[in-house]
Amino acid sequence: MIIHLDKKLNNALDIACGTGLSTKVLLEIATNVYGTDASQEMLNFAVQRGKIH
Repeated sequence: MIIHLDKKLNNALDIACGTGLSTKVLLEIATNVYGTDASQEMLNFAVQRGKIH
């Protein structure tokens, strides 16, 4: 799916983000991205960088 936006969103939420692969891609359309997952083990592998929380 392609999303056409005039500007970046302020925030995006990735529910069940797992290791954060889709979370990282959301940085293309949002300034800040928040990832959440029920598994702490998966979150430990998640990509963590400046604008991903």
